[in-house]
Amino acid sequence: MDEVREVADRVTVLRSGSTVGTLDGDAWTTEEVVRLMTGHANQVAGTAAAGRVRGEAGDVVLETRGLHLRADSDAIDFTLRSGEIVGLAGLEGQGQDAFLRALWGLGSEGGTVTRITRASRIPVTSKYAARRGRIAYVPRERRAESIFDWMSIVENFAAATLRKDRRGLFLSRGASLSRFKD
Repeated sequence: MDEVREVADRVTVLRSGSTVGTLDGDAWTTEEVVRLMTGHANQVAGTAAAGRVRGEAGDVVLETRGLHLRADSDAIDFTLRSGEIVGLAGLEGQGQDAFLRALWGLGSEGGTVTRITRASRIPVTSKYAARRGRIAYVPRERRAESIFDWMSIVENFAAATLRKDRRGLFLSRGASLSRFKD
């Protein structure tokens, strides 16, 4: 929670896929966030909050409007601006993975996800549209959800662009790895 306090200007708490509260600025305590997350008044030990560095947010780069993770869930309206860093946390199974998959174009029950660039607005309706919008999804359980579970993360990322690494009829492992060293 100390890290959240350092970087967050606003905290929105979701429980079971529904928004249960939004707290602005420094007007929240760790105990209050935990209570909203769990639904119980748990006592949580904390430390003194560190100073906050504030920057200017830029143009909108991703937004959701009316996004439903389940048919009976509340709609999620979310806006991400360039320069912002967003942390997504919560108790296991409370919809974090479903939200991230929906941002990648999979598994929503309605609403829109849009990747916004200076030149266009790209509706993210599938993982292929997400790729066109330069959105990547790295699953939490790589072994269970990756394309090639026997390969490393670098090899899985390289799989999408193998044509760049071809030398004649063969693949150059060195060419694949060199792109990920920068």
